Amino acid sequence: MMQLLLILPVRLSVCFVMVGLMAASAQAQQETSAESLILSVEDEAARNLLSGQIGPWTIRDLNLPDEFVARIVGRSIRNTYRDRFHIVVRDDATIRAVGEDDNPVNRNATHESFEINRPTHWPVTLHETEGETAELKRLRRYREGIPSNRGFTCWPEPGPGPGSGSVQAAREQEVDIVNMSPAHRLACDGVGRRLARDGILWTTLQVIRELGDDWPEAEGAGEKLLAQLGVPVDMFRHFEPRSSRRHRRVGVIADMAGVVADESLTRESLADRFQFRWVPAHEKFVAMSESGDQDVGMARLQLTRSLYWAGRGSGDGLDVARQVVDSLPHVKFLLAVQRQHGPGVLEMLRTWAVDVGRSFELIETSHPLAQWAQDNGRGGTLDGASWATIVPRYASRREAGATFAPIESAVMERWGTLGHRVLRSSLLFQGGNLLCVQDPKSKSRILLLGEAGIYRNVALGLSPEQVRAAFAREFSVDRVMVLPAVSYHVDFDVSVRIRDGKLVALVNDPVLASRWIVAVCVGVLERAGVLDESNAARAKKAIAEGNDRNIVAIIGAAVRQKMVPTGGYPLTLAKHFSANPTDSGVGNLQRLLTAIDILAANMISSDTVGGDRMTRAYVRSIRRQLADMGELHDQLKAAGFEVVPVPSLSAGTRSVHYLNGVHTKDMYLVPVHGGLFESLDNVATESIRKALGGGVRIMPILSSESQRRDGAVHCSVCLYPKLSQTTKRKTGSK
Repeated sequence: MMQLLLILPVRLSVCFVMVGLMAASAQAQQETSAESLILSVEDEAARNLLSGQIGPWTIRDLNLPDEFVARIVGRSIRNTYRDRFHIVVRDDATIRAVGEDDNPVNRNATHESFEINRPTHWPVTLHETEGETAELKRLRRYREGIPSNRGFTCWPEPGPGPGSGSVQAAREQEVDIVNMSPAHRLACDGVGRRLARDGILWTTLQVIRELGDDWPEAEGAGEKLLAQLGVPVDMFRHFEPRSSRRHRRVGVIADMAGVVADESLTRESLADRFQFRWVPAHEKFVAMSESGDQDVGMARLQLTRSLYWAGRGSGDGLDVARQVVDSLPHVKFLLAVQRQHGPGVLEMLRTWAVDVGRSFELIETSHPLAQWAQDNGRGGTLDGASWATIVPRYASRREAGATFAPIESAVMERWGTLGHRVLRSSLLFQGGNLLCVQDPKSKSRILLLGEAGIYRNVALGLSPEQVRAAFAREFSVDRVMVLPAVSYHVDFDVSVRIRDGKLVALVNDPVLASRWIVAVCVGVLERAGVLDESNAARAKKAIAEGNDRNIVAIIGAAVRQKMVPTGGYPLTLAKHFSANPTDSGVGNLQRLLTAIDILAANMISSDTVGGDRMTRAYVRSIRRQLADMGELHDQLKAAGFEVVPVPSLSAGTRSVHYLNGVHTKDMYLVPVHGGLFESLDNVATESIRKALGGGVRIMPILSSESQRRDGAVHCSVCLYPKLSQTTKRKTGSK
């Protein structure tokens, strides 16, 4: 079976959905399944997604809204279709798809023989791995996966609280339901099925009712048992019984135990017995604003290797880090890298700009790290006096469910042991899915939160309203705006900056970006002999006129003729799309194919598309994403943002996008592609320059290889404000 191209470490896991889509395509071709006549591809994909196992439960038990599931499914359909049909294969008919090893860089290079010639004033502190704490060792023993224990947290519990038994139970990744007594097993099963649907209070009351005489009466014993059954007992500290002055957590459990026999209670009347008031990880923590109103004092990055992927300028993680360092003088950098790459990174730092007021701290880890430093912790200060990083209850990946990434939490624990303030939140979040901005008109702080951030915490037993209030308190903002998951994270969909007393929101215009991508590639296709002189002239005319129908008809038909009999496109064709040794011809050809599909889907109905049901579902998913994007733009406009479309394409690993950047007080570090699409970079950055005003320097950061891994600049760097700047604490909304 043909191997898929580019099996890269991306942040979106679609394993549950892909199985369903593969089956759907096979059934469509054979037309032998009676079920395929009833279920659409989307229905089958959703069914397979929701049936994914979480211990004895499934993702369906997370009570995800249909609209959110549809967006995840649409993203999975697009990824799966492109991975099946937009592949590049070798020309020797071996059917093996081109993959990572075809990159010319020497994978066997090591840095063991390097002798580091340090400058006279070497501003780098290397923290060796000796003396690891027991906490670090424990974190590394966890496995990567969705915890079946819904109350799981990888940290010692934040804040004061009674008893250690519940803390220990909450740190178990899985519930031991098999070895429970029948009564406890039934109660535990109810927790997994009810928590997201009924909330933590009603679920807990039902557990106490079901246990009856098995409910322990000793103080603290009930809490310990609830933790063993998978109830997130740390959440009780955010509820205060209106009738009791006891410690919140003990008071909540005791109050419910006292009314267990009251059959007149409803979910609503039970909730009325308690006041929800989120207790933040630290009362003085203020998340850094990302709207260009704060200077940068510190930056945190994670390096996955000590070699450039295909050379300087390729835009991989190391190359992005180099450019960020070069762009930010007088800033302190926290760098983390796997131990085997440490010597090479030290040697690399010698060649970077280490003599312009910059300083570095470097830690080594025993396991590979992801490039995405934004996701495992968000930067800020404690009232402007000291830096702090707020981290989720455990670092995670994925949208449907939160897959625990132990090493990403372990690296933050390591920074904590070295004296950097690490604040442990009870919330689940991925840092790239939230943006904190300052509204200059109202002087209020706004958190733009991707909808997945709501549903991850609804799975812990909070209501959507309670989750919004919790984020407001935790990140010190006045208001939370929840945005639809058009892309995997909101930092692919919007970038915000203050200009002339108002908030400007840069947003994607994928149709315009697709036209530019096709326009750039016409010359390549002509030089490669795919388009003759006549058809090239017709294509250029169609592009000039904005005639998408003719663009697709001329270029799409010509490109399809180059498909090999076994499926996919030949590597000899892809090589024409490389403008220099660090520019990926394979990736650029795939971007062209994606752009053609977007233009085609934008002008036709899925009902008029030929081909099998998988192709029709693919077209529907593109049209749905474009519609969702329009709704997101309307939502921003209604909230008072000035929305500025940019020719930018967010398409997972096929992206050419310009929004995943970071703002400083005088700069926007914008991700650019370079190479073949340098002319599109120029058009996009010029439109951004006009939108943000002449006082903002646009600093291009080459990030093509990072974009091929479904990320870019904002994903890669976590920023902290200068400590000299006064940061006013906001109380947040209730």
